[in-house]
Amino acid sequence: MRDAPLITIGMTAYNARLSIRAAIASALGQCWQRLELVIVDDASTDGTGEILTALAERDRRIRVIRLQRNGGVARARNHILAVARGSHVAFFDDDDVSEPDRIRVQFQSLSVYEAHHSGGAPVLCHTARRQVFRDGRSCVLPALGQSQNAPGPSGPSVARRILMGAAVPHATGTCATSSQFARRETYVRAGGFDPALRRSEDTDLAVRLARAGAHFLGLPSPLVIQQMSPGADKTLAQEHQAMRKILAKHRDFIAAHGDYDFVCRWLDLKFRAQEHGAAALLAGLLPLAARHPWRCAHRLHQALPRRGERRAQARFRRAISRAEGGI
Repeated sequence: MRDAPLITIGMTAYNARLSIRAAIASALGQCWQRLELVIVDDASTDGTGEILTALAERDRRIRVIRLQRNGGVARARNHILAVARGSHVAFFDDDDVSEPDRIRVQFQSLSVYEAHHSGGAPVLCHTARRQVFRDGRSCVLPALGQSQNAPGPSGPSVARRILMGAAVPHATGTCATSSQFARRETYVRAGGFDPALRRSEDTDLAVRLARAGAHFLGLPSPLVIQQMSPGADKTLAQEHQAMRKILAKHRDFIAAHGDYDFVCRWLDLKFRAQEHGAAALLAGLLPLAARHPWRCAHRLHQALPRRGERRAQARFRRAISRAEGGI
């Protein structure tokens, strides 16, 4: 494509010495010719920074920013957005690999969608992801907005789905930044990622963009292979705390469309069940269902199709929590 725009691949890295080379090779191996790779080293202490410096000296497409203090992935991604030269940004993780045609497919899909469906509204494009766990198990997570029929879900209805579990067609997938692609101006106008969140910053970004009228385009092919590596900020407790912060941040929206107390209690119940299993789910569900029978039935009905995926996630986070002394 002679007139193809420059695209920025943004990658944050923290103590990723064992995986960073493969992640960078995946980024530079994209079939899209006009790209730059901006990597923010979030104060690594395991030699990751030295690896990045050496690789950047060999390939002029790589730019490395080394932070002196670890501030979390949201802050690091905001650094990427501040210096990105590309018209579009694709985020890659430091322990994932992407298929070689990921950038091309996402750029072309986004361009077609914008021309026919968005009406000038911002669009976030995600691909499905294949998660690979250390025990050899794997599962494919669909992307938010994945559908054979366009246009995809958009606007406040998507925020209601994410925050409150509202029934919205084609809005049941995930919105992980590791498979995300959008115009740089989409991120800039949204104010970037919230640095107060060390987890679920992608969920908060999706909610804010949805409230502003954004469209969500999900691609069914798992163009990202996500290695489920452990980390101190990936425990169930950290995830729960982050989601509680997000609910509080968007309390005005939740209160305007439903019951804030129920939403918080359901979130707490979900995480107790992930930590302690079916007995904890039943013990917490009975009193909640006595007060809110229809809401509980609705949320349980929605959770059933993804129960295998949720079990895999819970096993992964319980293992991390045990390793960190959290359980």
